[in-house]
Amino acid sequence: MAKCAPVAAAPRGLLVYYADYRCGHHITLTPDQVDQWPDDVRLSDLKPKFTCSKCGQRGADIRPDFEPPTMG
Repeated sequence: MAKCAPVAAAPRGLLVYYADYRCGHHITLTPDQVDQWPDDVRLSDLKPKFTCSKCGQRGADIRPDFEPPTMG
């Protein structure tokens, strides 16, 4: 049975979309910015702590920003 090589599936950063439909603002956090939090912090714990710097909306939808796949 052939073994597959491990895939680097770790996210490179975070995508932050503000929760209110009237806001629509979003930011991308780089890996350097994400490294400030310990590994055991859950994204759901961070959601209420974000405030939009443009409109003041609190709360966010946070998702991992995975590195795009490479072909070949």
